[in-house]
Amino acid sequence: MDTVNEHSELLALCRLLQESLQLPLYYLAADAKQSEAFGGQQQEQTVNPLFSTTLEQLHSLLEQEMDIALPTLLASPFLEQFMVVPVKEAVGGRSAVVIGPCSSEKPSAEIISNLMNDHRIPHSRRAQWSSYLQQLPHAHTTRMLYAGVLAYRLMNGVQLDITDVLQSYMQYSVKQPLQENVEVIVANQRESAMFHMELEAEKRFFELIASGNKDELMKGMIDLPYEEVGVLSKRSQLRNRKNFAIISIAFATRAAMSGGLYEELAFTLSDLHIQHIEELNDVKAVESATIAALLDFTERVGTIKKQGISKPVRLCQEYIYNHLYEPLAPDKLAELVQLNAAYLSQLFKKETGLPLASYIQREKIEESKRLLRHTNDKIAVISTKLNFYDETYFVKVFKKHTGMTPRAYRASSKHPIMRT
Repeated sequence: MDTVNEHSELLALCRLLQESLQLPLYYLAADAKQSEAFGGQQQEQTVNPLFSTTLEQLHSLLEQEMDIALPTLLASPFLEQFMVVPVKEAVGGRSAVVIGPCSSEKPSAEIISNLMNDHRIPHSRRAQWSSYLQQLPHAHTTRMLYAGVLAYRLMNGVQLDITDVLQSYMQYSVKQPLQENVEVIVANQRESAMFHMELEAEKRFFELIASGNKDELMKGMIDLPYEEVGVLSKRSQLRNRKNFAIISIAFATRAAMSGGLYEELAFTLSDLHIQHIEELNDVKAVESATIAALLDFTERVGTIKKQGISKPVRLCQEYIYNHLYEPLAPDKLAELVQLNAAYLSQLFKKETGLPLASYIQREKIEESKRLLRHTNDKIAVISTKLNFYDETYFVKVFKKHTGMTPRAYRASSKHPIMRT
């Protein structure tokens, strides 16, 4: 096959591959003038604002990654991913097929905004960046990896296993510390007698959280050796403390759940504590917030432990907590814990002071109080959200539990009575 025919065949395969994948696809030739884009007008609509064309961006990308021998999934700091497939017998020298740019999932407005903040994108250019990121086609990482296997087979006639591509992907996405660096660090720590916190000490900390023992945890936290927690950031002590805080809260979340804290509540608390810590700009403030978070989890578990709630009742309470906006039938809860409905209701009365149906009703009223305090939802809307029969019945039940109507409660919560 002569040179012209080889090139034409290569371009035909690229066209066929793009039509099959329905993703942007580019052929990058050794001679940039012979490079081509496939995919119609979409290619020109989604150009990274840092470049005049996507071909310019891809040639720049490949200049930094000269040693790619197998299909490799590369990623940029701007959520873009590219599957680079080397063409072994290309006419005129080294060339590659690139699938992308794509994003693994559609980024939310919040993610895009955070990305702009991270990279200090000027406000004058944010609309352009936002438009670009929102227009990127979406392709899950797994799909991109298999696309690399297919493209390599078409372009080079060699069948790879997905594990070959995964290996190449991991090589470029995760940089492992060199073994000699690890040895030097450990040697220095031995010399200065500075070691990571002992495993047993860590276990003890999280056992205290799982048991709800706040007093003992506080005693241990006073002498917490921050210098022994390891180096989690080489560039910033503040970042080091924040990383330690995030890890600690993640473990505390699991410990609290094992101690009986509702999963959804535990995960929500985790998110809120971490978000708060990320906003802090002082090492000591981060340390204090970390301690406060661990104590918060422990105190909540301690409250549950003091209630002396059995496992069937606790499971039902968690289910009720997570499904307050759905119809909640005692029979369904009894089936959940594999107990007779009448017996389960008696067990609730014994352990919580309320039969099961009354407990569900009380929890819905407590949730309605939160909605009345923190939202502007109409009373009829709140009634419907919480699956009450109608607004009249909701008002009647609310007054039974609180001694006032929902309207009066909302007014009093927004304008509390001054007491002397």
